[in-house]
Amino acid sequence: MDGSSCRNQIQLSKQLSSKWKKMSENQKQPFIDEAERLRLQHIIEFPNYKFAARKRSKFTPNKLVKKRHLLANELSGMCCQ
Repeated sequence: MDGSSCRNQIQLSKQLSSKWKKMSENQKQPFIDEAERLRLQHIIEFPNYKFAARKRSKFTPNKLVKKRHLLANELSGMCCQ
């Protein structure tokens, strides 16, 4: 993924978020209904599925800051190459 497409996706996400927040409940309802339909379909297709969240490893604040910094550098390298 090149840098321009990454920035375009970020901008698109921001624009869609802004539009969603401005929509009335009536305008949002078809999307909410579709999400519920898909949720029920998933339950039918995968009746034994159970979400299992992964435990987060514990970081000291200093390690967490370093981890975020490394992750940011990694993402910017992936996004903007």
